[in-house]
Amino acid sequence: MFTTNEVLSEDLIIQILLWLPVVSLLRFKCVCKSWYALINGQNFINKHLLHNQTTSNKNRNARFLLIQRQKSSNDHVFSKLQYESFEILSTQAVPSQYFGIPNHVAINIVSSINGLVCLDLNVRGLDIVLWNPATNETKVVPKSGISYHQAEVYCLSTSSCRTVSTSAPNHFIDHSYYRTYTKGMFSWSASIGDDPDFFPGILSFDMSNEVFLTTTLSDGDFEDPIESWTKLFTIGSLMGIEKPLGFWKNENLFLRNNEGQLLLYDPLAQKITNLDLKYVILTYI
Repeated sequence: MFTTNEVLSEDLIIQILLWLPVVSLLRFKCVCKSWYALINGQNFINKHLLHNQTTSNKNRNARFLLIQRQKSSNDHVFSKLQYESFEILSTQAVPSQYFGIPNHVAINIVSSINGLVCLDLNVRGLDIVLWNPATNETKVVPKSGISYHQAEVYCLSTSSCRTVSTSAPNHFIDHSYYRTYTKGMFSWSASIGDDPDFFPGILSFDMSNEVFLTTTLSDGDFEDPIESWTKLFTIGSLMGIEKPLGFWKNENLFLRNNEGQLLLYDPLAQKITNLDLKYVILTYI
């Protein structure tokens, strides 16, 4: 049993703090100057992120962020869902003015990584905002200058954009909402090549090496073992489905139907489960 004269070692304190959620860490920054410096330090932030990404903690800490829009007020409702059970852990109504935009503007999620969410506000002068749901901090990504650049990379440390030197192949992005980020690669559905010889494919940007890659879509031939697609399963024609939202546990697919409801589809059992959640934008945080 500890007495008032006994003090925990700094290493032990750090190990305890690593297990705490971000909200608790923000409160503990007020304990003393040394804790403030520790929790704000990049070394501790990296350790906390790595600890939460370990196999044993991943599902325990995993969350979905669900955005619903209230038709009566145009406010957006942000709900955090538990990864395994879809239990709603917290809900908060956030007016659109919170992001500095008119209340009639829709909020779209571009992607999320390491607890940060990239929002597309689709309004002139304020297109992209980075948002930390745990701390409610936001950072506006500055608009590009007058000169045209094929691609730019935004750096959090400098709060500025820089031009990517690598040129992208000739392409036309089919729809800006058909995009995804996974394992350091951001990808869009695109038509690639020179007119009139465009071919449907995937345009990807490797964030680490800052190079563009292209992938040709499958022509239905799954026999060639070299640079070919692998058929995992077939998703048949589903009536009343507006669009897919993403995968859950590798195989199950989140869908949104024409009524704005969130569905979960099991392609192996060919079963659809209605999760009783409406008007959704979904992302993993």
